[in-house]
Amino acid sequence: MGERASFPRWGKPIFIGAVAGSLLIGTAVVPGIGPFAPAAYAAEHQLVMQQESIVTAGVKLRTYRWTRTKNTQPVSTDVQVLIADLHNPNVKLDVMTGVDGQFTKKANVLDMARATGAVAGVNGDYFDMQAQEPSTLGPQVAGNALMATPTVGLEGMYAFGITKQNQPIIETFTSAGTVAAVNGQTYPLTGLNRVVGTIGNAIYMYDAAWGSATRAKDATPHTEVLVVNGIVQNIVAGGRIPGTVPANGYILSAGGKGAEFLAANVKVGDALLAKTSLVPVNPNLKYTENDFKMLIGGHTILLIDGAPAAFTRDVKGISGSGNTARTAVGFSKDGRYVYMVTAEHADDSVGPTLPDFQQLLVDLGLWRAVNLDGGGSTTIVSRPLGEFEAQLVNTPKDGSQRRVVNGLGIFTTALPAALKDFIVDGPKTLWKGQTASYSAKAYDVNYNPLDPAKLAVPVQFKARGTNLLLDSAAGSFTAAAGGTDTVVAYSGTIAEDYAVEIIDRTLVQKLEVVPSKAPGAWVAGDAIRLEVKATLTDGRTGTIPAGIVRWQAFGALGAIQQDTLTFAGFAEGVDEAMLVGRFDGFSTPLSIPVPAEKPLTDFSTVPWSISAEKYPAQAIASVALAGTEDDTQLHLAYDFRAGDGATDLAAYAAFNGTAGIPLPDGPIALELDVFGDGQGGWLRAEFTDADGNVQRATIAEKVDWTGWRTVSVDVTPYRAVSLKRLYVVSKAAIQGELVFDDLNLLYPSKTGGGTSVALTVGKKDVVVGGQPQQLDVAPLIDRERTFVPVRFVVDALGGHVDWDAADKKVTIRKGGHFVELWIGQTEMIADGARIGSDVSPMLRGGRTMLPLRFVSEQLGLNVVWDPATRGITIQ
Repeated sequence: MGERASFPRWGKPIFIGAVAGSLLIGTAVVPGIGPFAPAAYAAEHQLVMQQESIVTAGVKLRTYRWTRTKNTQPVSTDVQVLIADLHNPNVKLDVMTGVDGQFTKKANVLDMARATGAVAGVNGDYFDMQAQEPSTLGPQVAGNALMATPTVGLEGMYAFGITKQNQPIIETFTSAGTVAAVNGQTYPLTGLNRVVGTIGNAIYMYDAAWGSATRAKDATPHTEVLVVNGIVQNIVAGGRIPGTVPANGYILSAGGKGAEFLAANVKVGDALLAKTSLVPVNPNLKYTENDFKMLIGGHTILLIDGAPAAFTRDVKGISGSGNTARTAVGFSKDGRYVYMVTAEHADDSVGPTLPDFQQLLVDLGLWRAVNLDGGGSTTIVSRPLGEFEAQLVNTPKDGSQRRVVNGLGIFTTALPAALKDFIVDGPKTLWKGQTASYSAKAYDVNYNPLDPAKLAVPVQFKARGTNLLLDSAAGSFTAAAGGTDTVVAYSGTIAEDYAVEIIDRTLVQKLEVVPSKAPGAWVAGDAIRLEVKATLTDGRTGTIPAGIVRWQAFGALGAIQQDTLTFAGFAEGVDEAMLVGRFDGFSTPLSIPVPAEKPLTDFSTVPWSISAEKYPAQAIASVALAGTEDDTQLHLAYDFRAGDGATDLAAYAAFNGTAGIPLPDGPIALELDVFGDGQGGWLRAEFTDADGNVQRATIAEKVDWTGWRTVSVDVTPYRAVSLKRLYVVSKAAIQGELVFDDLNLLYPSKTGGGTSVALTVGKKDVVVGGQPQQLDVAPLIDRERTFVPVRFVVDALGGHVDWDAADKKVTIRKGGHFVELWIGQTEMIADGARIGSDVSPMLRGGRTMLPLRFVSEQLGLNVVWDPATRGITIQ
């Protein structure tokens, strides 16, 4: 566990004062000389490491923010670096190639890493993006075998490799090859697994890694020869051998004089030897493909001896002077560490120019480096500690990973070993009362993942303290008290601690109920989502989990499940309604305006006509008024059994011809009683708006109930001025009857009048609304504060006061305000906010006395003080 938190830093101190395949074919230059020599990097720059994590033993992932000044403005780039220690015997680098190791079947880097088991990797060589079946532009050695030779004519293109002595190199290569016939005649072999536009007089070789039935793409006639286990199996002159290359063979594709050579010297059944080798451009180097564990092609060299190098070919084709994403690979001065570096060009990260990139590599401490494919190809993946597969680390330039021909992977050869530690996963912050589950990922002494379920001693969990309670059967913890506690994952003697903070009411500064719909627009039947937002005393914010909020309703009807209220209207006779949510006793109100109700019709007296209408012709509809003289209802019968099951049929009750029933004074909702038939029809209403347009609104999606139910529909979106029709719609072949009664209009609530309370300090006489009354306890002055009896004042003004003797708590509801106070405490909760006062409520004669200033500020009441008479008027 200690090693995971602290390990050696590699490289220099971290504080420092392409489009794939779009290449220019030009003349190479000697490093450090010629027209591409770099200018001195003059911009101020700083590299700050953000995070460092172990991938596997000997491999780390670092992320940085690199900032430099451009045109007097700071510019920042997100940088990711994989660092592999070649001295670790279990660290292996190799090339990942397309799908199933085939060049012409591109894949993104993450898929290649997961398919090959790589623990990390980056994108690799450049390729021709225009080619439908591309290959790399540079050489490739993978799995100790030569897979491709470099493209002919692309000079100054460098490659990165690891020798069999585990030494990293960056050099440039060409190739030399020979086709030898059984009669002793030979011909030059130009290349292996190359994309060929014009074949000319050359012979190219393709093996199973090519992965395509199309080899050289030259349209001119050429010859192909299939060789399996060293013996010629087929020869096609002027055409192609069908199918892909078998695993134990190769195909030669030849044109011009090369085809003539094959025709003159090779026949089916002959032994044939074709061989190609890598040749360093530097004549002082004697490497061949047999000297390498792996080799991957790149572009220009970037660093030599820890300093920016002259570009070894023109970089215009890879946006050298533009800002884009970049990828590079290099190594340290002692050759021990390999660095794979990506620089992002996405969101607020500005990709570097190529000279910028060189300086970044210097700041990172690289000694020698080569440029890899960049732009949309730039990708870096890494396996998080304890995970079994790599994950994407960077943000690709184009928003998603590009499929590429190859990538450079990092592998571990370590076998599963002893358990080292766990990584605990789960919420680090809980609300008191919240229940959460925690999981553990395990890794061994080589930092490779282990399956926790397969450990010799199964992983278990416990809490170190008492603030978290473990439910062993459910495998979860419940936050029982505020403060902190520790979740412990353990197996035998190995244990990992995971600190958890528990938030209770003492850390809450404010709670607020946020409904999904404004309370003034609620109608019966609405499903309202209620979120309780919290602001803590330290400024943090969050949402209280629905399951731990306790709700109390005053005047409002309905049911709350988790975070959803199914609103059922208002209790009869109420003029004020409120929901109060509580977290750990900390309260917050949501005031719900109670609309005024005006009857539209109960169908006992009908001064306008009611007629049945239908659509289309096969629908059947009828209306009737039935019941007693004092209790009449409207019946709408319908029969849709003649429908085709695909077309809507409708039956209407139309009011007052085409005029409809007037809806005066802009109502906010229509409320009505409906006797349902349980047939599942769609119940709707049709209105006319102020502009004379027809507006249709849904009353119920499905009439799936039987018996009476009060339903309502919000009409504010339609600015309704008349009700034209009530109707039922369905595609189904149903028959039934709906009954309507007590249509009412709902209007916004109106505030009450100005009742006043007049009191005098030291006197029990009081005048309420002009009527004299007596107090049990007179107002008083204490500590230079005026106190009044809260229950009498609030009751007199139409509010409500509750007393909790056990907690010595006073709860006040008045005019949409909700306040809780405690005797002897200077803190109170007013409308969901923690409020401090310089004096606390007190008890006198069994009555709760509150500071007059509180009455004015927290309950929204007007207070007038007459110092001459010591009179108080509250309104």
